Amino acid sequence: MATQKNIQMKYNNGVDWDNLFPKTKAGLVEASNGKTLEQHVMDTVAHITAAERASWSAKATPSDISAAIDALVGTAPETLDTLQEIVAALGNDPNFAQTILSQLAGKVDVVTGKGLSTNDFTVALKAKLDGIADGATKVQVSGSNGKVKVNGVDIDVYIHPAGTNPHGTTKSDVGLGSVENKNSAAIRAELSVTDVSNALGFTPSKMASGNDAGKPTATGSKSLYIAVDTGKIYLDNTSGSWLLIGGGGTVNWSSLTGTPSTSAGYGITDVAPLTHVGAGGTAHATATTSVAGFMAAPDKTKLDGIAAGANYYTHPSGDGNLHVPATGTSSNGKVLKAGATAGSGTWGNVDWSEITTKPTTFAPTAHTHVATEITESASKRFSSDTEKATWNSKSKVAVGTTTPTDADIWFEEV
Repeated sequence: MATQKNIQMKYNNGVDWDNLFPKTKAGLVEASNGKTLEQHVMDTVAHITAAERASWSAKATPSDISAAIDALVGTAPETLDTLQEIVAALGNDPNFAQTILSQLAGKVDVVTGKGLSTNDFTVALKAKLDGIADGATKVQVSGSNGKVKVNGVDIDVYIHPAGTNPHGTTKSDVGLGSVENKNSAAIRAELSVTDVSNALGFTPSKMASGNDAGKPTATGSKSLYIAVDTGKIYLDNTSGSWLLIGGGGTVNWSSLTGTPSTSAGYGITDVAPLTHVGAGGTAHATATTSVAGFMAAPDKTKLDGIAAGANYYTHPSGDGNLHVPATGTSSNGKVLKAGATAGSGTWGNVDWSEITTKPTTFAPTAHTHVATEITESASKRFSSDTEKATWNSKSKVAVGTTTPTDADIWFEEV
């Protein structure tokens, strides 16, 4: 007879295994008395004896138990007639009595004639009250500058003195002890030309303005005069002679100094020079392949000898100079194949056998097939995504002594 094994059915709850109910692997399992489970179930005497039946019959009936519970509940209200309701009313506190005593110990003792409010009166507040004399005046901050509010009335505590300098502040008090009290006219009267020249580092020229005909007599003072009616500017250059240096009039060229000696000095770029100066020297030399210059007479003769539109190019015919075959249906699509000796090239088509380094394998590219393109065989069948999802959603069952890693239901052999 084969060895019988017990089976424990378990369910994977996602974390561990829940035991469901035991089953036997075989239909007959020997009990401790040597009988099979089936024999034991069929033996009515083995389940309960007559004495046991009599003893059980003497036990309290459901009506007895109900009467006892009614006597225990008595006149308790409906919301407190069960142990669960009583425990909930006590806050599920197993130490309810001690909790109540602890809370009562923290309460303030009742003082005759005193009452409690929501505002706690601390020792610190009591000390403040003890420090205030009876009938003390209430002083508050006022909204007006220099005042305080006493018992709700503004009272002056500081009045600023009147006058231009009520505090007697001096210039030294604000760091201006060396500053003199002088107006602008007094300061200008004290300044001299030397003072200004020393301060500026140079002596500025005097400048006057008026009508052109009203110029004073020139003395050579180097001062400037602006004629407001003509827009001319004059320089008192020498005694008895005003020099026109700009403005609305004209200036004699001879009066200008420092004039440039070349056209480039004036910023002129399009003037024709009097003499050519080129890369070859003071006069252009003959042009070369690297230096620009004049065309030599032999080169001019060559150009004159070339007829308009003439073609002076002959394609070389030596080995390696062929390009394309003559057009025609017999040459269409052909290529030039070089021969083993010079000038032995021929035109022809390229045969597949003449191509070297041809690949022997080809990497497939990604592709898809529709279901209608798949031919099913006896061992291979096509399944849809819906069928696959249905199969994957089925519970996986495992049987054995080792804990499975990918099953939902496990029949453990014990």
